[in-house]
Amino acid sequence: MRHMPWRRKYQRSFLLALRDAAHVFASVSSRSKTTVAMTTTKIQTLLNVASYQGRIHQVDAMIDTLKDEARKRGAHDVKTIDPRIITPRRWVRMKCQFGCPAYNTNYTCPPHVGTLEDARELFSEYTGGLLLEFQGLATLHDQKKVLKALLHLEKQAFFEGYYKAFGVAAGPCHLCSRCKAVESETCIDMRKRPSLEALGVDVYELVNDAGFTLRPIHKKNEVYKSYGLLLLE
Repeated sequence: MRHMPWRRKYQRSFLLALRDAAHVFASVSSRSKTTVAMTTTKIQTLLNVASYQGRIHQVDAMIDTLKDEARKRGAHDVKTIDPRIITPRRWVRMKCQFGCPAYNTNYTCPPHVGTLEDARELFSEYTGGLLLEFQGLATLHDQKKVLKALLHLEKQAFFEGYYKAFGVAAGPCHLCSRCKAVESETCIDMRKRPSLEALGVDVYELVNDAGFTLRPIHKKNEVYKSYGLLLLE
């Protein structure tokens, strides 16, 4: 990452050199039009490849920056995933509706977050994602740190040009002591985000497939892990 500015400088120099070469070939006499056309096509292909490689380097650098920032914000580890592999599950929604006290009492939970089809479309619109793991959590205050870290990363990615960045955390929102959904009042807190479970995500499957290890806790006061997903495009 430290050398990325230099890599971009060399990348620009390479592109300029190729363009100059294309201009030279374009000035060749008309008798060589076929040769010029073939050569120009090859040069354009090289330009496209070089431009693509430059974009890849920039994306890699941005991902590394976000991973470092996530760790500074308390994440124990970060994995990259493709959100398009996520399949919202009906049974997850049923778990929300029958068994979770946040159902219909929190604006980040069902039925306030759209349909499962909405969730499928959401994940299909992103080709990149960062899955964050937070360990040793014990209180609701600790859980708030997960969402706040995601919001910080979302904002950072947005200003770097990834304007579609969107963060979602496991579990219901705890930014307020009592959600306005209980009284059917409007919530204007722009920090609220839908929970992973509300979007039908099997969090156990998601994090274990990504390389983390998540198991159910057995005691109410047992420290736990939590996760957040930053969607990127």
